[in-house]
Amino acid sequence: MLTCGLAKWSDMISPWFKKLLAETNRKVVPRRKQWEAISTIQTFKERGLLKPGSSGLVFAVGAEWLPSFFVSKGCKILTTDLSIKDKNAKHWIASGQICADASKINNIDKVNLNDNAE
Repeated sequence: MLTCGLAKWSDMISPWFKKLLAETNRKVVPRRKQWEAISTIQTFKERGLLKPGSSGLVFAVGAEWLPSFFVSKGCKILTTDLSIKDKNAKHWIASGQICADASKINNIDKVNLNDNAE
């Protein structure tokens, strides 16, 4: 079972990591961000949380694909982000890292979503 730790190359070439990459239609990109995402999925999977009825809250959702993945597994996910009207949003808007429209969450990676997204 995964526990808290640093990003490791040995994880990124492990069978569980490769299996989840395939399941999420991704290729190995040796970056901490990918390790965090795939390790998060594995952690939830090991604990039986990737199922209908599980719920989660995502702060600063931006253009993250994980909420869509969780919703595709039947989880109820509430997402939040900074308002595009906020004076501090300019940088996030310019870099495309803000969710300016809730419908964009549902289109991340063209995941087929159902009524589990809020």
